[in-house]
Amino acid sequence: MDFGEPAGLGREVTHSPVSPPVAILSRPDEVRARIQQLNGSIALDTEFHAEARFQPELMWVQLADSHGECLVIDAQVQGTTLALIQALENRDLLLHAGVHDLRILAQ
Repeated sequence: MDFGEPAGLGREVTHSPVSPPVAILSRPDEVRARIQQLNGSIALDTEFHAEARFQPELMWVQLADSHGECLVIDAQVQGTTLALIQALENRDLLLHAGVHDLRILAQ
């Protein structure tokens, strides 16, 4: 079975291996405003700390849209998680193992 050449060998690479710029948001008003600017479906992933805790603690929420816009929300700042949930209402979401993300957002 021939899988061809590995990506980037013998031909020009047309994408950047560097991630796009990321906005880190820590104010509820900026969370709402920036999420409203996202286009199309939104990919969502949570980062939480669960070691030595009865309930995991939400730390960060990462969002990206279909145009490469990336946002990171500091969930430790009061009001940012509620602003996130309100801003994502009626939006199409893309989740991986989403049951964990949705469970921690519902806390």
